[in-house]
Amino acid sequence: MQAISGVHFNYSFPEHFWPVLAELFKRHDAGRLPLRCLLRAAAQLPPHGWLILYLFGNSPAICPSFLGGRRVDWLQELRPGSFYAPHATSLRMSDLGYRNKSQAGLSVSVNSLQHYVRDLTRAISTPHPDYEKLGVKVGGEYRQLNANLLQIENEYYSFIRPKRVALSASARPGRCSAAACSTSRCARWT
Repeated sequence: MQAISGVHFNYSFPEHFWPVLAELFKRHDAGRLPLRCLLRAAAQLPPHGWLILYLFGNSPAICPSFLGGRRVDWLQELRPGSFYAPHATSLRMSDLGYRNKSQAGLSVSVNSLQHYVRDLTRAISTPHPDYEKLGVKVGGEYRQLNANLLQIENEYYSFIRPKRVALSASARPGRCSAAACSTSRCARWT
């Protein structure tokens, strides 16, 4: 079983960090500063993100199940049930690793909280033909939550993703725009 999927980390700043930063930069909007800073970081990190995988996401081996029966000439067998590539850094995050083709055309903006919520809401409420074919409830048993492109916001895979602190059991992204993101409680990223 392959468990490595690149690098996954969460980070947030302590509550007392934000007023100090606001004072340092002479900002009068200290309450909205965490959200603005973290959205800006989400927009700026992807061009340099390869370095994180290169330094910390070392996974030069891959389980044959990820190949889906494809023959990849440049892979070598490490041992039964495991292939590797000499000098590879993160096969799991490459085209050989996990991919969700249905999300290939999905674009979620981090230019503002409103854009982020709008785009995630659209993905969560847009039916996808492949998932519609599977059906939601078949023979009295659920196969999936719904037949939409994303079933819940945490199913959105990207290089960097804002992740709210849930204030209720709801998985609707619109909840993020009000109470959860008005403070640094939204300052968690994955």
